[in-house]
Amino acid sequence: MANVNPINNDSKNESSTNEDAVSAAFDAVAAEIAAVPETELLPITIDVLGAASTVRGVLPELRAMRPEFESNLRHFDFERFDRLEQYARALTHTQGVYRSATAPKSDVTALANELIAVRDRLYLSAMSLVGYQLMDGERLKSCKTQLGYRAVAADVFTLATVFRDHWEQVQGQTPVTLASLVKARNLADELLEAMGLKDQAPVTSGEAALTRQKAFTLFVRTYEKARRAVHYLRAADGDADDIAPSLYGSRGNARRSTKEEPVASAPVTSAPANEVEGTTPLPPPLKLDNPMGLPLTSPFSS
Repeated sequence: MANVNPINNDSKNESSTNEDAVSAAFDAVAAEIAAVPETELLPITIDVLGAASTVRGVLPELRAMRPEFESNLRHFDFERFDRLEQYARALTHTQGVYRSATAPKSDVTALANELIAVRDRLYLSAMSLVGYQLMDGERLKSCKTQLGYRAVAADVFTLATVFRDHWEQVQGQTPVTLASLVKARNLADELLEAMGLKDQAPVTSGEAALTRQKAFTLFVRTYEKARRAVHYLRAADGDADDIAPSLYGSRGNARRSTKEEPVASAPVTSAPANEVEGTTPLPPPLKLDNPMGLPLTSPFSS
């Protein structure tokens, strides 16, 4: 029992850190979000939390390409590129505000009950893997030791991290999938955000929807400029969609047959890097057939 308190404190700190990071990110870019013109907003036709999670997942690869961006793209907006993670977290915050403003009062309880079920399934799967010595059980000792919704969220963050760290060993040995881990973390983020908002001054659903749409527009346009840059620089390698996948479909959608139905009615998947935020979006970039290897002009040059 002597070890219970340190474990509980760690759980509280982890959940508080995730919640505080989301709120702090929104505060840092709130002025930029508010400045997005209402006449140039993008419709939200995709899962907001899924899009934010996707971008946060590929950010390490995008950041690794920054020197190439600097060497080849004169008009690329590096200031906004460097804030892309903040935009993703801020979008998560606005989603929480929107749900809080539009959902029934029992929404927090419903979210918590759903997350508890997810936590319990992950924990049972993890302990089974521990029994087969495929996972480090020491890292799971903090799980299910504390009551409360924040503790449940902390458990989910811990379990998702441990699963990812052991993925090479446990893949195929468990019903847990990477997609289910992403969904679990998103649900935990959503619960923490809903809890943080329930005691604040009420926000009208119209205000919440408008702020969310502005945050979405800023986030998508910034990411799509980075994605366009990756497609330009990696055209010869053919791995651009792996580095920066479309938010409007799975990684494999870029290689789908033209006979298939398009994924969602997305208004934008790319925008020139030398355009200001809020301009009319362009269709997805064409993949040029250039077998002779002729030089291409950078779409980011003047």
